[in-house]
Order: sequence, then C-alpha cells, then structure tokens
Amino acid sequence: MKRIIIFAFLLLVLLFIGAEGKNIIKIEPSFSYEKINETILINITIFPSQPIAGAQCNIIFNSSLLYAEEVKNGNLFEFWANDLVENFTIINNENGSITNIVAFSSSPLNESGIFATILFKTRAEGIAKINISDAIISDENGNATQIEIFNGSIIIDAHPPTINLIDKPNISINYSNVHFKWNAIDNFSPPENITFSYKLEGYESWHEWSSSNEANYSNLTTGSYTFMIRAKDDAGNIGWLNYSFGILNRPPMSPILISPANGSTNISLNPKLSVFVIDPDGDAMDVTFYDGYGNVIGTIYNVKNGSYANITWHHLKGHTIYEWYAITSDGVYENKSEIWHFTTKNQAPIANEKQVYVNEDIAIAITLTAMDADNDTLSYSIYTLPTHGTLSGIPPKVTYLPFENYYGNDSFKFKVEDGYGGFDIATVNITIYPMPDSPTKPSLEASSTIAYVGNSIKFYVESEDGDGDKIRYGFDWNNDDIIDEWTDWFNSGEKATKDKIWYSAGNYNVRAIAEDENGMRSKWSNIVTVDIIQYTPPSENHPPVKPFDPNPSDGAKNVDLNITLSWECFDPDGDSLTYDVYLGMEEMSKIAANISSKSYKISLQPGRTYYWRIVAWDEHKKSSSSNIWHFTTIIINHPPSKPVIKSPINGSMDAPISPELSVIVYDEDNDLLTVTFYDAITNLSIGSVDVASGNVASIKWDGLEHGKEYAWYVVVSDGNATNRSDTFYFTTVKLHGSKYNIFLFFIPLIAIAVAIPSYFYLRKRKRKVVAVEEERKCTICLGKFKEEAKIVRCSCGALFHKSCATRVKECPNCGRKIG
Repeated sequence: MKRIIIFAFLLLVLLFIGAEGKNIIKIEPSFSYEKINETILINITIFPSQPIAGAQCNIIFNSSLLYAEEVKNGNLFEFWANDLVENFTIINNENGSITNIVAFSSSPLNESGIFATILFKTRAEGIAKINISDAIISDENGNATQIEIFNGSIIIDAHPPTINLIDKPNISINYSNVHFKWNAIDNFSPPENITFSYKLEGYESWHEWSSSNEANYSNLTTGSYTFMIRAKDDAGNIGWLNYSFGILNRPPMSPILISPANGSTNISLNPKLSVFVIDPDGDAMDVTFYDGYGNVIGTIYNVKNGSYANITWHHLKGHTIYEWYAITSDGVYENKSEIWHFTTKNQAPIANEKQVYVNEDIAIAITLTAMDADNDTLSYSIYTLPTHGTLSGIPPKVTYLPFENYYGNDSFKFKVEDGYGGFDIATVNITIYPMPDSPTKPSLEASSTIAYVGNSIKFYVESEDGDGDKIRYGFDWNNDDIIDEWTDWFNSGEKATKDKIWYSAGNYNVRAIAEDENGMRSKWSNIVTVDIIQYTPPSENHPPVKPFDPNPSDGAKNVDLNITLSWECFDPDGDSLTYDVYLGMEEMSKIAANISSKSYKISLQPGRTYYWRIVAWDEHKKSSSSNIWHFTTIIINHPPSKPVIKSPINGSMDAPISPELSVIVYDEDNDLLTVTFYDAITNLSIGSVDVASGNVASIKWDGLEHGKEYAWYVVVSDGNATNRSDTFYFTTVKLHGSKYNIFLFFIPLIAIAVAIPSYFYLRKRKRKVVAVEEERKCTICLGKFKEEAKIVRCSCGALFHKSCATRVKECPNCGRKIG
C-alpha cells in the first residue's frame, strides 16, 4: 500500500513540471579505470539551481561487466523511499538495471550533495557504461524541474602493461658501469599514462613511481645483480620484468675464528664475536654473524680485505651453550665458516629484601621473591630463623607468627639458589605493632552451688592481662548475655570476690567476663550453676558442705615456711562447725582437732611438698571432708664451702711445666658443683669440671715455662651461689744443667734427716696433739671433730675425719697419702 501511495505522489509531481534553470544530476566519477573483481563506489550527485524537495531516477549498466551489490542513501534528502517501503528500490543484475531510486524532504533545500551511492563489483574486462534514466527532480511545490544528465563510464582492465628493455648490459660483463632503458605498452592505458618503479636488487630500494624509463649505475663491485622494473597502468595493474647479470669475481675465503675460542666456557653474556676475513680479489666484504639456528646476529659492512670483523652478541642467557658462525660476502660470492660454540657464565639470582608490618599476636602470610636473569627455576630455604616469632609453611610461601604479646622489630633471612651454584641471601624485616591484650578467659568458682533464698553466695573470679592492666569483672547472673553488675578494679592475676543474694528460688547459670583499663574484654568464663531453694525447717540434719577455697591454693609453689592454712566452709542447716586439720609429706596425720576457726598457723621445712585436708563437723556429729590439697615450700640454698688446695703445694718451687691443679670441694646441700680454675695474673679461665660434693676437682694446666712463678685460684658454684678460694702460688722446675741441680739433689737427703727426729718427737707428743685436734676442723668437710670422732693426722699437720681421709686418699696440703 505504501508503494502505491509513493508512486501516486511521483505521478502528481510529473503533472506540475516547471522550468526555472536546469538542475544537474550526475554520475561521479564520470570516468575511471578499475581492476577486475574489485568493489567500487559510484555516486549519483545533484547540483540544484533552485530549491528542490525530491528526486528519483533509474540506472542502466553493463551487467556483463558490472554487478550491482547495493544502493545506499546519500543523505541529501530527509526521506529515503527504500526505508519507508521494504525493497522499494529494485536491483536487476540480469538486465543491468536499478529502478525506483527515490528520496524527498518535507522542506526544500538548495545545497548540492550525494543523492545515492551504488556499490558495484567489476566482473570482466571491458568498457562499462553507467547511464541515468527516468530522472525527476521536484521543486519546493512538488513540480518537476528541468534537469541535465551526465552519465559515466568505467574501463575495467585485467591485464598489466608489458615491459620491453631497450638497452641493457650483457649477462656476463667485466666492467662496473651499466645503463638500462625501457618502455611499456598496455591494452587500455596510453603509453604516456604508464608509470615505472625500478631498483637494482641488493643495491638500492625501489624508486618512486614516475614516467622515468632510464637508469645508470656506476662502480659496481664484482658479483651477481638483478635489475627489477615495475610498470603500472591507469587501473593499477602492475607488470614486472627482472634482468640478471654478473660481474666476474672470485669468492672470499672462509672466515677465521679470533674469539671467543671454540669450546671456551665462562664467557660474558654480551660477548664480542671476532673473525679475520680475506678476499682474493681484495674486495671489501660484508660479514654476517649467525647463531646456530641460522638467525642473524648482525652484519658488519664494507670490511676491508685482511682485517677483523667484530660484533657484540647481546643479552645471552647464563650457563648456556651457544653455537655461531659467520658468512663473508663480496657482493657476488659468499663463504661460510665452520660452526663454533662457547658456554656463557652463570648469573646468580637476586633475592628481594622485604619489609612486613603486622599487628601483635597476628599471623601474616609472606611470599619470598627473587629475580634471576637466566630465568632459572629457583629454590628457596630459610637461612636464619626469626628471634621473636615462628615460621611455618614451605618457602617461598611462609607464615610468620610473633611470639605471644611481643611487639617491636624482628627479622629472618632466606636463601635463594638457581641450581647452578648461584645463590643470594636477603632479609625480611618485620615490624610488629603493639596492640592492647585482652584479659584471659576468667576462671569462676562459687563458695557453694546451693543456697537458700536470701542467703549470700560468694563468687571467686580470676584473670590475667598480658599488658599488666587492672581488671574489673562483669557478672551475668542469669546467662542472658547482659552484664548485670561490675566489680571494682583488681590487679592482673588477683583473685576477686563478689557476693550475690537471690530472693527467689530457681536454678541460675552464672558467668563472668573480664575487662581491662583499655576496654579490651575477655571471653566469657565457665558457667557456674547455683540452686536457690526456699528454706524450710529441716526434718533431718544435713552434713556441712565440703570445705573449699584452700590457702595456699592447690599446687602452690615457693610457699613461705611460716604460714596460716585457711579454707571456707558452711552448714546448710546453719549449724556451728568445728574442724580437724590433717597434714603430712607422705602420709597425713591430724595436727589440729575440734578448732572453730577456719585457719591454722604452722611452721614448715624448706623444699618439701606437703599434703593436707580439712574435715568439717556440725553440732550433730555429721562431717564432710575436703579434697586432698598440696603445696611446695620455698627452697633454701647454702653456698659451697671455700675450696681447699690439694696440689701442687702452695708455694712449691719445683712444679712440673704441665702441673695438675687439684682442690677439694664441699657443699652442705650436696649439690653438684661446677669448679672453674683461673689464672690469677690474667683472670682468664684455665678450664672447669663438674664434681659431686666432697670430691677432688682436677685439671691440667699446659703450656707453662720453666723456672717461672704462677698464681691461680678456684671458683666453685652450685648453680645458685659461688665461693672463691685463696690465691695459690708455685714455681715451675728449672731446666737441667743449672747451678741449682746439685742443691736439688741434696733436698731429699735433708728431708730424711729432718723427718727421722721429727717422727720420734711426734710420738712423744701424740696425746697432747690429740687434745688439740679435738678443737680443730676437718680439712675436707670443715666439720668440727666430736669427742668420739676417729681422727687421721697427716705429717704436714692437716687433720681429717677418717671417712674423709679414706675418700680422698691424699692430703690436699702436701700431696702425701693419708688414711
């Protein structure tokens, strides 16, 4: 229906044709050359001489040469008929026509423009006509105007020009200046329209297209050449002609290797490749370097005969075998070298330093990274561990967790290896920011889990704060997640108490939460369930509750020796209570009976573990016993006794140059003792040994000199306290052959002469000496001699208990055997 309406409109336009100047409708371009099988655009352009409101036309074309693909709106007018009525414009490629090309506007226009655009595809060679028929251009009143039509034509050319060489050198010449001249003919384009481009292959690039048809070349070197000519017609078809000729020449020699040496190793990653080149004709040469795969590394041009050609091979990988060779060319002939190889050096990886930030008590994932210029597969390991935290995971992905409550700086080192001996070590620095610590989960206890309505139950709660902040406790009396009541502030670790009275019977689940001064809260404590019952006069007597809340607390350590035992207890019936106290180290015995107080003073022995319990009795002789509790008293340590010299004798003049230093040590607590020997001149340690109390500690002092005085002392330690000996002296023996040797020979004789009279004198004085000995102390254990003690006396005057003399066997003062 729409098509009928538009056709009627066009008929109406034809009835009102008027003439007021001529409007032009034209095919553009009006003439062109085109190749076969190409898509071309043909515009129908209108040049109005007056205001116009619409236009229509048909097109006739050579369907054997052209194929119409599409008609597009040129947008000159407001409305395009083919948009209003589908398939209004009809393309018929069988008879070569396009009908119903129509467009119009609601208001007149006076500008020239494209009425329509037709897409043609060239089909065959020939001259194709494009003619406009049945054209109408209407004015603003809808009247047809006078028009002038300009048709168009297209030459479709499928053949390129044919090139003829008019002048050229022979195929083989022995001169270096050559001249070329040529022309071309084409089936459509006149000779003057044909343009040319040419080049001497390997000598120059293509010349710009022009009408020039001559070329001259001078001073060409020996070798083979190809002169190439291109000819282009109006349609863009291009014809080719190649002409090859040669200038006689001998090839260059094979390149000679200079560096790097064939098979060499540890070569730079940017090595300089160097060869020596020779040409029998003395020609300059181009030297091209290739890798083992035939890829060009680079070319050095115009290398003089009998000289070096050098090039740098950049950016090689480490620890890799590379092959290469060189080819020399004199412009005509080439010569290839043998294939050489070398191995590059390894590049160590670079480990990346890292700075990490984390909050206190928070774990953080860390990825260790490194770079390797050789793209090797890298392996990671931890080189040094952090000081204030732990690492988990498998490098390079690890997780760092700072020690609990630690903040500050920490670090660790990691190592990266490339598998070829290259490695690097880097540091990961960690900053741990301080965060307020929440108190620990409180422990909650009750003095009783059963009470009457209106009676008080005492609750005990305790928590610790890692920052040492004061803590208060909030109580939830009915387990509804609401804090019903707060305590005052308590020190961290201090046990707090809170009394609670219920005025209605029932079961109540009680729990507590800890909050520090920074507002940091703990988790809820354990739940304590209490049963509040309505009091009724008892029909029978109930025993006391089980005594609880001991002091010292169960498992306490370092308890003072003078303490007061205390506990808590009450009776459900309100009876008065008395208590029995049991205490002992292995077996408990009753140490107090029928006491009314809930405490008892006692003195204890140091370093002992005591077990105790309380039995509560009511007025009706019913009882309840507590659990068995235990605690350990403080340990009192006694320092070791002052060490006693055994050898060498203090002040001796003939000690060996490697003497054995010996002392006797004793500890009242029978602790294991560490005995350290010192040079008294330098205060440097000679060495140390561990011995039991009452034994001899010995060490050898090596490296001394003949005839020199030395001083030494000993420090003995039981791990808690120390004691220092006196300073002892001795002089080492002089070398043989000195003037003192004769004197030293007579010393034993003099000693014998003195010893014999002394022996008879001492026998006469024996009873008197025994009396004196009773007031002296044992040289070994320093204990006083009791009246019935068996005493052994050394000839040097030292006194010993017989048991001590039997144990040490030698006198520590003079070294003589005793016992």
